Amino acid sequence: MDFERLFDRKKDGSIKWNKYSEDILPMWVADMDFEVAPAIKESLLQYVQTGIYGYAAPNDDHAEAVKNWLSKQYHWEIEKEWIVWLPSVLSGIGTTARLISSLPYGVMTSIPVYRPFIDFAEGDGRHLQAVPLKLQDNKWTMDFEAMESMVTDETKMYILCNPHNPTGRMYNEDELKRLVDFCERHDILLCSDEIHADIILEKGRRHVPVASLNESAAMRTVSLFSAAKAFNIPALNSAFAIIPNSEIRKKFERTKLHTVPNLYKQGADAMVAAYRNSEDWLNASLDYLRSNYAYLYSEIQAIPGLKMLPMEATYLAWIDYSDLGVDTFADILENHGVGAMEASIFLGEKHIRLNFGTQRFRLEQAVTRIKEAVEYLKTRV
Repeated sequence: MDFERLFDRKKDGSIKWNKYSEDILPMWVADMDFEVAPAIKESLLQYVQTGIYGYAAPNDDHAEAVKNWLSKQYHWEIEKEWIVWLPSVLSGIGTTARLISSLPYGVMTSIPVYRPFIDFAEGDGRHLQAVPLKLQDNKWTMDFEAMESMVTDETKMYILCNPHNPTGRMYNEDELKRLVDFCERHDILLCSDEIHADIILEKGRRHVPVASLNESAAMRTVSLFSAAKAFNIPALNSAFAIIPNSEIRKKFERTKLHTVPNLYKQGADAMVAAYRNSEDWLNASLDYLRSNYAYLYSEIQAIPGLKMLPMEATYLAWIDYSDLGVDTFADILENHGVGAMEASIFLGEKHIRLNFGTQRFRLEQAVTRIKEAVEYLKTRV
């Protein structure tokens, strides 16, 4: 498990590495630059060596692997029949958005947030109800007072991102219970994207799936998971929904029929290899990410005009540049050799999102270039 090893990803058609020219470090999209666990590679080799690639579907063995992983990681005991296979979490969000037939209807979410949430909420008779997160006790949290003031009879769905992209928050049980109570009182369907659930930066913390809290939460929640982020296999298109409510589950399965591709065998097998035989790799990668995070956090805090709040999860830093006195910073960073994402993409302000799931050598290069970009801004004053 050599996380320091550098790879030339441009030749492999990487979206991440081919967005920019050779002189720009791509730290924008959420995939890591690490080689996957040996067990995942072996599962793919075994699939290729069969020589036959016909239609196949996940089976009871795949479901057992998921069931055991959720039990071990989150202490959540599920039934296998609650699982609905998906090629991606995004397809699960899109399917959930189509479950509600009474139009028009409002989709509420807390911003800044992962861009597809916004896009899914603004189509086919839906409209976005964006509630800004609020800063409390040095943490971003849902603004329940604002949510109460904005909710209407047309509000039919809330999309949760936990752990949160892009702020790196990991909501605690009290926050999640308040959200469930809010959804219950207003009869709102809860769609929960938990794709970063296994990338926990705080040692000793355990992710809490919102649907695991109580019966009320379980009966109104579509929970979406994938091994894609934690095990660095986004291109293998493997994900699943957990839907305890049988009526919602049946409607979800009907809605995705013929519009959402099946979960393919190579992705399903890779997911099993991840959950059953790759925990050592995951733990080692988390240690590496924690070290990268500690380095980046310290360096950013020392750069005049930049700051970060402490992170709890994900490998996506949310860096505040509000003290720099500029309207945008990502374009300036790009001119100095770092490709990051501007807050406006997430309906946020005065932040950039930067992926530190890369080799330390590259992260150190990025920090040097960030410092140069800030120094350049001083010359413009």
